[in-house]
Amino acid sequence: MSTPRRDGRDAGLVLVPMGVPAICIRQVDLAAALGIGASKVYELAAAGRLPAPRRIDGAVVYLTSELVAWAEALPLAKDDAA
Repeated sequence: MSTPRRDGRDAGLVLVPMGVPAICIRQVDLAAALGIGASKVYELAAAGRLPAPRRIDGAVVYLTSELVAWAEALPLAKDDAA
């Protein structure tokens, strides 16, 4: 099953049954998962600052386990107001 994007194109999202964790996430869906813009995802990927992607035929995917480890290793945000 796919979810249409705002521009009307198919985003290629696949719904997994409840309780089944996603193993991979497509590059086009990574921005939403991280809470950042798509251009930032492409910038991070081009700079080698994301885990290395994998390829399934023509689709670029990231292992969710590697993304979780990468995110957990990010520095904590500091309160600049203090």
